[in-house]
Amino acid sequence: MIRFIRWYALEIYTVISLVFLTCAGIMDNSSFTQKVMMVYTLLFVFHEWEEGRYPGGFLDNVVGKITGVMASDELKRASRIPTGILLLTFSMVPYFFDNQPLFLMIATNLCIFEGLIHILGIRLAKLEVPYTPGMVTAELELIAGIYVYAHLADSGLLTISNILLGILLFIACFIAMQRSLLAMAGKGYSDIIKTIKSRKSPSV
Repeated sequence: MIRFIRWYALEIYTVISLVFLTCAGIMDNSSFTQKVMMVYTLLFVFHEWEEGRYPGGFLDNVVGKITGVMASDELKRASRIPTGILLLTFSMVPYFFDNQPLFLMIATNLCIFEGLIHILGIRLAKLEVPYTPGMVTAELELIAGIYVYAHLADSGLLTISNILLGILLFIACFIAMQRSLLAMAGKGYSDIIKTIKSRKSPSV
């Protein structure tokens, strides 16, 4: 059972997300936040498939080139477990607590981060083409995130405290997810930093 979950983590995440979307879609009188989270959830699913399967290769072509960490096929598949948990949390918490704009802002920060990191990844990984696996859906997330921030600002909900707390909580959640991924690979942040420094150092 554990091996099945590790191998089909992306498919399991997709099914759970689609069930959530189906249930949410038949609800009447959805709030703005709930409608946004349905769009976000759909983008999250498409992004995971573009990044990992079709065309796939983000872990090898971007993360691997930057950090030097190369994962086996089983590890790549299993890595979707902590990622899926994070995405489901970011999808469902704002949906069910739609009267708290802070939760929506945390998910929105993820969308904006994804859009920016996929653009930055082209340069960091020194790719020959202006595309990183997952980039199309990441930029759609960025556009959606900017729209939501603009809507919140127009509604008077975009306070300094909400912005700062939303960013800090997003960073904390993302770091926790990344630490889980590194632990699965038997690595730590210090190992990644050493690898990146060694790859940047000129050969003698």
